[in-house]
Amino acid sequence: MANADVVLEIRGLTKRYGRATAVSGLDLAVRAGDVYGFLGPNGAGKTTTIRCALGLVRPSEGSVRILGHDVATQFRDAIAHVGALVERPAFYPYLTGRANLRLFARLAHLGDDAVDAALDGVRLAAAAAEDRRYGTYSQGMRQQLGIALALLGTPRLVVLDEPMNGLDPEAVRAVRTLVRRLAAEHGTTFLVSSHLLHEVETTCNRVAILNAGKLVIDGNVDELLQPAIVDVRVRVTPLDAAIECLRAGGFDGATRVEDGVVHVRARAEDLASLNERLVRSGFRVSELAPLRPTLEDFFLERTRADGKPDASSSRR
Repeated sequence: MANADVVLEIRGLTKRYGRATAVSGLDLAVRAGDVYGFLGPNGAGKTTTIRCALGLVRPSEGSVRILGHDVATQFRDAIAHVGALVERPAFYPYLTGRANLRLFARLAHLGDDAVDAALDGVRLAAAAAEDRRYGTYSQGMRQQLGIALALLGTPRLVVLDEPMNGLDPEAVRAVRTLVRRLAAEHGTTFLVSSHLLHEVETTCNRVAILNAGKLVIDGNVDELLQPAIVDVRVRVTPLDAAIECLRAGGFDGATRVEDGVVHVRARAEDLASLNERLVRSGFRVSELAPLRPTLEDFFLERTRADGKPDASSSRR
């Protein structure tokens, strides 16, 4: 592996199902301690990529390496330090949640302390302590137990496919906090596929967007959401004269949006001169607020610009 800091390395990954190509020439590098958001519309190839990464599906072309081990030829070594939740978690319905986790813990040579830590982390310890079988769990509780299983023993790489499905707000917050803490304190690396863009924005430090099986963009979340041209909300009086002043100064996009407020598009480095021009011209500026785009805005813009997923691609 070229970079020892890379935990998950995907190179030239292509997966075909007959004539349909679910993933095409994908390159990704997920580094130690990353909370890496993996986004894309339905049919973009996210789950196919995850299945290939975990050795559940064999790629048509390309390679996947985890901690330097090739998943195709060194599967046991590659997967030894990986926890995963892919689609629906599967447990024995006639056992309690704790008994299910204990069974998996014994297979991994882990003790009850690892089970307790996993249940506590997802706020399921109280429910799991009850003599209640998994078959009676709600969808959200089943999802929490699946996440607990993925985190059992604090693996070095955790892959979570739509982890927030069915969770209530309290459980969502608990999982978000836990993921951040494990990444910061233990260097645990996370690959998180999700449709909840707000959660990805607040939880992940890096993000990749996949569309029609191809990588659209890959980068740091904060950097991606700080464009060179920003929308600025300016509360200024008198308004109409201020708009004319701004347009005369080269801010051609200045437009009224409501009484007392003008909307301007400007380069980030020009915000100080924008404010200075208004103040020196005798206008009263009570608010000047750059509007940071959301990850949802960015996602929709990039996936629409890149085109809709191929009609032939019906796989996630």
